[in-house]
Amino acid sequence: MKFWQFELVTDPSNKESKAKFLSVQHTRILKLEENVLCVRVSANNRLLAVALLDSTVQIFFVDTLKVKLVITRVHDLHFNLSSFRLHCFSEFRAWWFMDKATDS
Repeated sequence: MKFWQFELVTDPSNKESKAKFLSVQHTRILKLEENVLCVRVSANNRLLAVALLDSTVQIFFVDTLKVKLVITRVHDLHFNLSSFRLHCFSEFRAWWFMDKATDS
């Protein structure tokens, strides 16, 4: 999975125009064993949840890309868009994960 930084910048060669263009810069790569199906970032940009083709969900810290949690055999996954609430239903149990820093 690749991370990109997007930024609107003014053209330094044309100082008279206030037109902006999109600057795109590749910043990082997160190597994963399987194909990615879905990605969700917490509201405070602290955590990243990645659903993979092998029915696992991996939760990473955004700043270091270190694994916080791995949930295996997930067959149903729901994200709450207003905060980082993740509901995973696996073969044997239901998981409910929340980033405490985003919950009020």
